[in-house]
Amino acid sequence: MRAHIRKENEKKDVKSAVPAYPLFPTTPSPTTSSSCTGIQINLKQALQVLNPDKGTPTICTQVQLEFICGTKITQIYGTRPCMGKEHRVKNAKFFCLYQEFYKNLMGNTPQYMTKQVVRCLSRRRFWNLRYLFIPIKFTPVGQSMLHAALCAISPEAKTVDYVCSDGDTGLLNSPQSSGSECLPAIFAWLTDYLGKHRHSSLFPFDWKKRVNACRQQSCFRGDCGIYSSTYAMCLAFCYGIGVRTGSFARDHQAKFISRRRRYAQDLLNRGFAPFDPSWNAPNWQYYPLLDNKPTASKCEGFIDIPLDVIDKLPRAAANRRACYIGCRTRAKLLLHCRRNARF
Repeated sequence: MRAHIRKENEKKDVKSAVPAYPLFPTTPSPTTSSSCTGIQINLKQALQVLNPDKGTPTICTQVQLEFICGTKITQIYGTRPCMGKEHRVKNAKFFCLYQEFYKNLMGNTPQYMTKQVVRCLSRRRFWNLRYLFIPIKFTPVGQSMLHAALCAISPEAKTVDYVCSDGDTGLLNSPQSSGSECLPAIFAWLTDYLGKHRHSSLFPFDWKKRVNACRQQSCFRGDCGIYSSTYAMCLAFCYGIGVRTGSFARDHQAKFISRRRRYAQDLLNRGFAPFDPSWNAPNWQYYPLLDNKPTASKCEGFIDIPLDVIDKLPRAAANRRACYIGCRTRAKLLLHCRRNARF
């Protein structure tokens, strides 16, 4: 009997429909936004954020970064990108690269990555940015799940922030075993990406880096993705993440359970919204937005680029200094400083 029913169904080509999860709102498309790419997530991916035993889906982290960049454009230019009604802004102050950038960076040459990045971010636009956010994903030793960190490059302040809630520094001598080791590769890519023009190229001795501004996450929960996006929000909204201006409470590990609920709410409501002064406005999606310029203050943990990172750069770039821009010949170099005679 069952065989007969199976044959009849095969003749009728009866197929059971696969249930589909409802779709969450998408980020604005690249034709209407300078920082969003039209990413779409479903209900299952968004609600997974609420489970403290699981990590945040990578696609949700990318959506949150795009909403953060778009919301800051709202503050500066008076448009409303989160609600899908924005106009494309040419000189946006924030931008985030795609999730696979780190993987491609560690497996390819800086020249190849330059060709990939210039398609979405020109060099002129890079120097107009306040922050460029780069999501970092790697698998530490003894773990099977990906770990999320964040690299925030500030062309305005000439700083590089590497924040990891598991103690990784992004350097070759990181205390975290099997860290990302991405900072030397990022500086090598930046050197090639910015080119050799004397006014726009990378001068490594003018830049500062910081790797100790992160807070330690709970080892019993997969909060790394939420920490990374929260770091990006604190930098973009000018709340600060340093030792003196940090916006993380002492009991941040306990409060991140509530932060998960707010994270899912932000995804559901397509990011954030400006303040509505109406008396009955709930302002559920409003975050205070500041407009303070970033600084490379030593008291906040910024230090010079390590020599082991500079040594990885091409020789011409490693010895490049801004004070020698006008010295294009050996004669002018000697006039600038007699110590250069030994060269």
